[in-house]
Amino acid sequence: MGCTKRDVFLIPTERQKQLYEKLVKKALTLGLSKEDAQTIAYHVDKLSSIIINSYINTKGTNVCKT
Repeated sequence: MGCTKRDVFLIPTERQKQLYEKLVKKALTLGLSKEDAQTIAYHVDKLSSIIINSYINTKGTNVCKT
């Protein structure tokens, strides 16, 4: 069965949570505030969603197999 764009990112996986935390830590290491680091991580996550959804739309829904 295929999936829709929304299905891909409705529930964050453990890996997505780890990547988010890693990105926040990197931003904090660079001296950004926690709020700025979280904002950057949020926008990177949204951009990655757009890229993945674009790929799914290009390749068709059979990219997602459940």
